[in-house]
Amino acid sequence: MKMEAFEDGYCDPVQTLSLVPHPDGPPSAVSEIEVQIWAVAERRLHLRYIATGDMARVVWPDNVSPERTDGLWKHSCFEAFRRTGNGPAYQEYNFSPSTAWAAYDFAAYRKGGKDLLLVERPQIWIDTGHDWLALEVEVAAPALAAPWQFNLTAVIEETGGHKSYWALKHGDGAPDFHDPACFLFEVGAPLAA
Repeated sequence: MKMEAFEDGYCDPVQTLSLVPHPDGPPSAVSEIEVQIWAVAERRLHLRYIATGDMARVVWPDNVSPERTDGLWKHSCFEAFRRTGNGPAYQEYNFSPSTAWAAYDFAAYRKGGKDLLLVERPQIWIDTGHDWLALEVEVAAPALAAPWQFNLTAVIEETGGHKSYWALKHGDGAPDFHDPACFLFEVGAPLAA
């Protein structure tokens, strides 16, 4: 599956990762979420989230202006949590299928939570099919110097209000995308596109 906006100039992804749903709220509409990741430059990151399943039973937000918007995680949303090194500071990025986005800077586990200053707004593209939706994003930020450790996540809202929470790994208890133990995926030195 190729997104028109990125057909030229991109090589194969660095890696394709599978997200797993939290066991306390198993999904009934979405069967799989994969994330393809590219480090296209030292301060740029490119992600493609692909959700597969019965898309008619998923509540996708309506398209809006691509603006910074709080509370995106309350509905269907794709996210990336990123930290550099072993320190407690990390960033949270929210990418909505509506093309709204948010970015936050945390000093430590759930502490700080202020808006992260980005050098430009994330570029978000959506592509859909009968049984899949792909959200592709490119984001640049001064704090995106590698090496990076990630927790890649998604919230999927189904018709009827049920939500499933997807991540590379879940800790014990309720879903917690901020859990430092779940920052599993690492990109070392910057990678060329």
